[in-house]
Amino acid sequence: MAEHEVPVRLRWTVEQLVLAPGARVLEIGCGTGVAVGLVCERLSTGHIMGIDRSASAIGRARARNAAHIAAGKAGLWLGELKDFASDAGAFDRVFAVNVNVFWTGAALAELRRLFELTKPGGVVLLVYEAPDARKAERIANALHEKLTGQGFLTTISKGPSPKLVGITAIHPPVGPARPTGSRGRLNRR
Repeated sequence: MAEHEVPVRLRWTVEQLVLAPGARVLEIGCGTGVAVGLVCERLSTGHIMGIDRSASAIGRARARNAAHIAAGKAGLWLGELKDFASDAGAFDRVFAVNVNVFWTGAALAELRRLFELTKPGGVVLLVYEAPDARKAERIANALHEKLTGQGFLTTISKGPSPKLVGITAIHPPVGPARPTGSRGRLNRR
């Protein structure tokens, strides 16, 4: 995909991850692998695993990222997050873009799985591009409540468009966090 064809939401998301060259990264709902490729460009000794429940999307992601896969920088897995087998704390960064399961229902099992997969001190980033700014704020606030309920420490950031919002959730470095019930700050960037 040419540089000008990469959606702003994906570029912004990868920038927000602040990746170290050796980071271990998980993308949930990787689709055709555009963000996988963007992440690989920032890794030297690190690795990204992209998961998606669509066989056709995984096929296209494999074709798009064949060189990264051959170099050992990327892997792809077909299935749902709840079925993804990996060691606890295996990932420094976990992210998803426009994956509705986290905010449209309770998603307790999925959110617990995020907490398990993220290493202490690691970051989960959930990004949504909503139809309008008001809906983006509602999504962010709902996710803030859910993520703090699972023990994450969260902040909410606005993207380059008022319709684009990111919820950054940090896995506490030592022991589980105590939910404070505080509202996340909406940072305008």
